[in-house]
Amino acid sequence: MAKKKTRRKTRRKAQTGVSILASLDRAIEDASRRAFREALAVLPGSTRVGRFLDQLSNSPYMEHLRALSLDELAEAVRSAGGAVTRAASAGKAKRAAAAPKRGRSKSYNTRTAKGRAQIDRAVAAFLEKSGRASAEEVRAAVGGTAAQVRESLTRLIKEKRVTKSGQRRGTRYQWAG
Repeated sequence: MAKKKTRRKTRRKAQTGVSILASLDRAIEDASRRAFREALAVLPGSTRVGRFLDQLSNSPYMEHLRALSLDELAEAVRSAGGAVTRAASAGKAKRAAAAPKRGRSKSYNTRTAKGRAQIDRAVAAFLEKSGRASAEEVRAAVGGTAAQVRESLTRLIKEKRVTKSGQRRGTRYQWAG
């Protein structure tokens, strides 16, 4: 009789162990699918499928992607697309609220000689007044894009109206006259 009770307990333990393992496997699979959906939500909507698959080929998600049906994949993409849109609009709203109110920066049409001359005059006037400044300080004061200011400074250096000292983040521009 004692042997029968022991066998029953062992069977129950084995059955319980199997059901716990099956539950654990299902839970891990569900968590992996949620993680996959979250990973999809981070990708921009303009990501090409080929690039996405290249990135997935070296990740642990490829195994889960292979296990999904097309319906599940379509649902994951649909739900991620909504999350991307919501996250992007929420991020824009946060940045807009946190950003200090300021006027619109001056824009220059540097595709024309007149526009290039206009930004060159503004940069030269700022450096003449301030004496010495970084490219970012010039851009903040004059307006335009970083590339426009950089090109303007390069033109002024070639004309020997501005001198450059330092490297990288320590670069400063000085009015030479």
